[in-house]
Amino acid sequence: MHFGKHPYKPRLHLNECIVQTLESVHDLGINYTGSLNFEEHASSIISKSRRLIGFIMKNFFTTKGKLTLYKICVRPTLEYCSFVFSNMNIADKIRVEDVQRRFARQLLGCNSNLDYTDRCKHLSLEPLWHRRLKHNLIFLYKAIYGLSFLTSCPTITHDPAYRLRNNAYTLLTVKHQKQMRCKFFTVRYSLLWNRLPMPIRNCDTFTRFKKLITLFLDSKELQHYLELPPTDEALYYGPPSI
Repeated sequence: MHFGKHPYKPRLHLNECIVQTLESVHDLGINYTGSLNFEEHASSIISKSRRLIGFIMKNFFTTKGKLTLYKICVRPTLEYCSFVFSNMNIADKIRVEDVQRRFARQLLGCNSNLDYTDRCKHLSLEPLWHRRLKHNLIFLYKAIYGLSFLTSCPTITHDPAYRLRNNAYTLLTVKHQKQMRCKFFTVRYSLLWNRLPMPIRNCDTFTRFKKLITLFLDSKELQHYLELPPTDEALYYGPPSI
């Protein structure tokens, strides 16, 4: 497999046999191609989730039962390996979010006048992009402090050489010229990490970090943190980078 925008199919031989060039690979539950935009992965999880939702809506009758089964069976499929969404196209992220949007509308009925955000609040659901943001920041914290494995974990600065305001406990970031590299999880979420308030970045325990990051992302400061316009519509699809 060749990684990059331009197609490249070399003729490789091993023991006088031609090595097959693959267009896509399915590995550890992830479908990916050489472009690393995960469009095929998005289509796969959307198709699987829609089939499961169809089965749930057809065979179960109570709202509580349907909602519980969605959280147990469907949502984990839509959220699996959430850090690959950093490389996913905006259109594919919207298609994934549309699965939950459509389910919430079916569950409350077509006569409901609530928009997607209010439907999620009514059903005690979070938008998928909001959950991805929270889970990825939690995963990054675990990687920084050795609680989880990440091949290229950013370096945290506990005591910076230049004592600028709010500059401690930030991650070192490197500028990249390639657009594909700029979309990588460590690059995007290092920038998001550096914008977190100081009391969250310097948490000494994992439990306290989870509590503070959850409260922060549920507060009114979220739109300012994500640099979104101060409108309800801005939280509809979430920021493109999430």
